[in-house]
Amino acid sequence: MNPGQQDWQAHGWDDHEQAFLETGRRMSFRAKLQWLEDAHALARRLAKQRRWMDADGAIHEPTGSVAEDPPQ
Repeated sequence: MNPGQQDWQAHGWDDHEQAFLETGRRMSFRAKLQWLEDAHALARRLAKQRRWMDADGAIHEPTGSVAEDPPQ
């Protein structure tokens, strides 16, 4: 860290929210779409790794591969 820079550390959720909004304002529309697609892919991968419960209340462990989905 450079001595002339301000403290970079966030001090709570309000600071985090403000930094997130400022970052979003600086991103191009294309970059925002790419971020959204990457977040969606991550959510799909994580969903495959969690346990789930069927209508009868039986809990199932993940059985599928955690590799990324094939390209469409």
